[in-house]
Amino acid sequence: MKEGNWIPMDKSLVAALPKTRPYTLIEAAFSYQLDLNNGTVKAFREYERVWGWSFKKVMNFISFEAVTLF
Repeated sequence: MKEGNWIPMDKSLVAALPKTRPYTLIEAAFSYQLDLNNGTVKAFREYERVWGWSFKKVMNFISFEAVTLF
């Protein structure tokens, strides 16, 4: 990754993720990055449930993330 394209974030922020509303794009990105870091990536249907998004939105988001991360 090029220098300057990332910022460190405290993993304890996971406690601030919403439980009663859909995730924002930033919240989903944090959640997904945390799962990647922990080696606990979930199925699309699980992210659909957790993030409160449609299956298609989850699929598009994760496909975009995979392209931009690597």
